[in-house]
Amino acid sequence: MSTCLVWSHRGNVDVDDSRFPPEVNAASGQAPAENTLGAFRLARSMAIEGVETDTWLSADGEFVVVHDRQVTGGLVDRLRRIEVPDLPTLAEVLSAAGSCRVNVELKMAPGASRELARATGSELAAILLSKGAADQVVVSSFSRHATDGVLAAAPFLKVGHLCEYVPDSEGLRRLASAGYWAIHAWVGSLDEKSVGAVHEAGLAVVAWTVNDTSVAARLAQLGAEVLISDRPLAVSQACA
Repeated sequence: MSTCLVWSHRGNVDVDDSRFPPEVNAASGQAPAENTLGAFRLARSMAIEGVETDTWLSADGEFVVVHDRQVTGGLVDRLRRIEVPDLPTLAEVLSAAGSCRVNVELKMAPGASRELARATGSELAAILLSKGAADQVVVSSFSRHATDGVLAAAPFLKVGHLCEYVPDSEGLRRLASAGYWAIHAWVGSLDEKSVGAVHEAGLAVVAWTVNDTSVAARLAQLGAEVLISDRPLAVSQACA
């Protein structure tokens, strides 16, 4: 039996509206938009093990949830929380997700300095600890400086190195030595050799974004620990 876990990508769930629980059934009869509180409540109601989400630090120090940097009104990291009232806060998402594991992808602006990235990672760790969420979350980021900041502030948190392609063996060794938990790699870069290399380094494999059920089944057989998917129910069934 596969031990591979499946997490919802930004709260997306492959379920028709007839199965929506009343508390998340939108008036439109459509699934809640991704990265919204309704989406995470729906994922929780369908007993999905985990969800992935994106967060930016606003100009006044509030972590808000949205994928793109550009939002109505400007760049989200240059706006105050009051200027983006329609975006949920990370604290609200953690609450909406309930018992689900939450993979928090920390976003950083292109060209952000090493110092800013590390400070932002440290601030995220402090917020997660203050919310008592240490056991609920996994943190990842394309910014190695940001995740280094998370680990410096809270070395016991599960932190993943988010990347398109799996690093070479020396890179994997260094990540493991630095306290990283996993490699969060693009699904197209993963095969038997790369999955084996990650495991040999003592790291877990988290694959994104896995929507093809045959690919999901193959990765589960190779021993991938987590698959992030827009179709978590179908992918879970394929990995069973």
